[in-house]
Amino acid sequence: MTRRSSYYLSVLAFLLAGMPGNMSAQTVDFDKAWMDLQFIIGTWKIESGAEMEKWEFVNEKELRGKGFALNGRDTILKEVIQLIYNESGIHYVAKVKGQNNNESITFSLVSTQKATFVFENKAHDFPQRINYRKISDTLIMAWIEGEKNGEKKKMEYPMKKTN
Repeated sequence: MTRRSSYYLSVLAFLLAGMPGNMSAQTVDFDKAWMDLQFIIGTWKIESGAEMEKWEFVNEKELRGKGFALNGRDTILKEVIQLIYNESGIHYVAKVKGQNNNESITFSLVSTQKATFVFENKAHDFPQRINYRKISDTLIMAWIEGEKNGEKKKMEYPMKKTN
């Protein structure tokens, strides 16, 4: 090997070492993302029905939510949700009634672009991603997506703030 080709290989190795394994991966500023996620505090009604999400501030490292449906005067709890900020990042933890043996499933924040927060758990059957996009102070779009039985699937939930 010539001295020149050895030099170029060294430069190439140096450049490749500094590149992330996934070229499209984004480095998330978790402090900023945590502050930006505070918009979710409040009660949100899914525009197409009687289902709602209610998020409350617990402390500087946790928001707690619940998904529920209204049936007349009855409130039917569907899921308990948490947003947790710790040393490993920001995590969306969901415990959905009647799913996953009633165990909590954790999704980790992997992207925060254009007021969209993407939480991912590639090992989960469906969904693998949970997304929230802030449209305004009173409108958000939430959606779940991933593969189920080999097919790509996406379910959208436009929501309006009620308080």
